[in-house]
Amino acid sequence: MRTQAPHAIVNDFLVPIDGIKLGGYFDSRIRALTTGLYPRLDFTILEDFFRHKKDDFACGEFWGKIVRSACMVYRYTGDAGLKQTLDTTVTAMLKIQAQNGEISQSPADKQPNGGTGSDLWERKYVLLGLWHYYEIAPSQEVLDAMLKLVAYTESQVGHAPKTPITDTGWAFEGIESSSILEPIMKLYKLTGDEKCLALAHYIVEETGACRRGNIFEAVLNGTDPKDIGNNGNPAQSIAKAYEISSCFEGLLEYYRATGNEKWLKATKMYVNKVIAQEITVAGSGGADHPYNKGPGTGEQWNYTAFEQTNTGIGHMQETCVTVTWMKLLYQLFRLTGDSALMDQIEVSLCNALMGSVKADGSVFRYYSPLNGWRFFTDGFARDIGGYVLSCCTANGASGLGLIPDLAAHRLTGQGAKTTLAVNLFVAAKIPIFANGTLGALKIETDYPACNRVVFTVQKGGCFALRIRIPGWSKHTQLTVNGKAIGTQSGTYAEIDRLWQDGDTVILTLDMQPRIVLLPKLPGMPQAEEKHAAVLFGPLAMARERRVDAKYAEAVCLNELKKNAHQDWELLPKPKCGRVGLRLGDIQLIDYASAGETWEEDSAFMTWLPLC
Repeated sequence: MRTQAPHAIVNDFLVPIDGIKLGGYFDSRIRALTTGLYPRLDFTILEDFFRHKKDDFACGEFWGKIVRSACMVYRYTGDAGLKQTLDTTVTAMLKIQAQNGEISQSPADKQPNGGTGSDLWERKYVLLGLWHYYEIAPSQEVLDAMLKLVAYTESQVGHAPKTPITDTGWAFEGIESSSILEPIMKLYKLTGDEKCLALAHYIVEETGACRRGNIFEAVLNGTDPKDIGNNGNPAQSIAKAYEISSCFEGLLEYYRATGNEKWLKATKMYVNKVIAQEITVAGSGGADHPYNKGPGTGEQWNYTAFEQTNTGIGHMQETCVTVTWMKLLYQLFRLTGDSALMDQIEVSLCNALMGSVKADGSVFRYYSPLNGWRFFTDGFARDIGGYVLSCCTANGASGLGLIPDLAAHRLTGQGAKTTLAVNLFVAAKIPIFANGTLGALKIETDYPACNRVVFTVQKGGCFALRIRIPGWSKHTQLTVNGKAIGTQSGTYAEIDRLWQDGDTVILTLDMQPRIVLLPKLPGMPQAEEKHAAVLFGPLAMARERRVDAKYAEAVCLNELKKNAHQDWELLPKPKCGRVGLRLGDIQLIDYASAGETWEEDSAFMTWLPLC
C-alpha cells in the first residue's frame, strides 16, 4: 500500500504507480542488491549499536538507511528472503525500544546529542526506516513505535529547559539534527499527532534549523547555497550539501501539512540555485575546495558547477549528496509536475548514481571524480561482520530503490481523468486502470543507447498519456499509429484518446551530441576555455583509457564541435561501457561505465582538455 496522508493540506499532483516492472539495465541493478548487498550484512550488529548503547559516531544511521532502502527494493522485487530479514530486524528494534519511547544508541545522560553529536541524526534514520517498513507491512505496533519516539524526542528538544536543537549535532550548528523534520512531518500527515507538528513548527518557524541563522529565510533572502551559515572562515563553513538538502526535503513535507506557500517558494529557490551553481555534468555536486573547507570533506557546496574542472579538488560528488539531491528533486516534482526537474533527476540517475555502484550491487563509491579514476575509499564506514559498510553504500541503495517510483506516475485530484505520465524511457510494463479495466503500457527501448522508444497499449480504455520531452531534445518526433503529434522540448506531450488494444506510440528523440563548456561564474572575468565536455542525451560521455589510448590528450575545440555536428556515430557494441560514441577520431563511453574496473587501467576524462 501507499501510505495515505489524511492530514495533509496540500496533496501531490503526481503519485507513483505500484506494480511497475522494469526490464534490462535498471532492473538488474536493483535486483543485484538482493544478492550483492543485503545478504552480506549482519543486521544484528546494526541493531547492537542501539541494544548496547555504543554511542559510536553516526553509526545509528546505518540501520535506518539500510532498512529504508531494503523496503524500497522489496516493494519492487517482492523478494521473500529480504522481507523475512526486514520482519526480523524491525521486530528486534521494537524490542529494543524503551517504554518511554527511546530508540537511541546514546546513554540517557548524554541525550539528546550523544557523546559525538549524532543522536538526533540517527533517530531521523530510525524513523525513516520504520516509516518505509510501515508502508510495506502496516501495523499499529510500528505506528505506535514511531509516535512514541517522536514524543520522546519532543520531550527533550525545544525551548529551555529542553535542549535547543541548534545546540545539537556534530559540526553544522544544528542543521544535521534539524533534518529529522522529514520523518516527523510524514508521521504528522498520517496521524495528525500534535507533538509532531509542534516539533516541526519549532524547527522551521523558531530556529530555522541552524544556530547561525534561519537557513530557509536565508535562501528566500537570496543567499547562495555555498554561503548558508557563512561566518567568514572557510575552515568553519557549514554548507554541507547532504544535510541542508535533507532539511529542505523536510520543509516540503512541512509545506504539505501547512499549505504555507512561502516554504514551497523557498525550496524552489534553493533547488534552482543548486542547479545553476552546484550541479555538474554528472548530476551531482559538492567538493572540498576552493571556497568552503569546513567539516565534511568533499561534501560542501562550493560553486561546484563553476569549479568542476578545478584540479585542486580532492574529493567531490559524494554519493549521499547525489541520492539526497535526487530525492529532493523528486519531492518537488511530485508537487509540481515540472518536467525540467525530471530532466535533472535523469542526469543524476544515469551518471553520478549509476557510476557509483559496482555491477554486482555490493558497494557504492563514496566520491565520484569527473576526471581520473574511480578508486575505492571508505569515507565514513564501519566493519559490519566483515563487510565494510559506508554511509554512501547505505544511501546509494535507496537511490536504486527509487527508480521504479520515478518511472511513471498518475495524476491526482478530485474528478481528474485517468492520466499516465511516463518520466523515464526504460523497458517496462506499466499497469493502467481505466474505465474499470486493468490494462498496461508496454515500453520497448534500448535508450539511451538508441533514440527510439516504442509504447504499446495492452487493452484499451479512455485515458491521457503524458510523455516527457526532455529539454535537450530539440527536434523530437512523436507518432500515434503513424500519425504525427506535435511536441515541445522541456514539457510533456499529452495524448488524450480512447485507446485500442495494440495502439502504438513511437518517440524519436534528438540525440545529437552537445559540446558544453564550463559554466561561467557571474561577475568574474572571462577565463580562457580549457576544457569541454560531450553530452549525449542525458549522458555525460567520457574518454577512457581502455577504449581510447589517447584519452588524456588535448583536443581542438573547433574540431570537436565540427565532429559533433557532422561526423559522429553511435557505436552499437562499444568495447567497454553501456553506450559508445565516436566523434571523428575520438571514442567515448558513458560516464557511468567509465572507470568501472575501479583501477587505473580505466582512467578517464569527462572534461576533455583543449588545445
